[in-house]
Amino acid sequence: MREQLDQHPGPASAEQIARLFKRAPTKKVAELLQTLATLGQVRQDDRDRFSNAS
Repeated sequence: MREQLDQHPGPASAEQIARLFKRAPTKKVAELLQTLATLGQVRQDDRDRFSNAS
């Protein structure tokens, strides 16, 4: 997922990232992105969009 965030031109929503994977439910992608944000590996903005922490 972090690789997909690198490829995205700006902050992305969970729905936008889920579309990049075959059969990836948006809810599951959102949970994984939330976990990565909690671990400090991605950033989450106030509009629930994600970007890499680097």
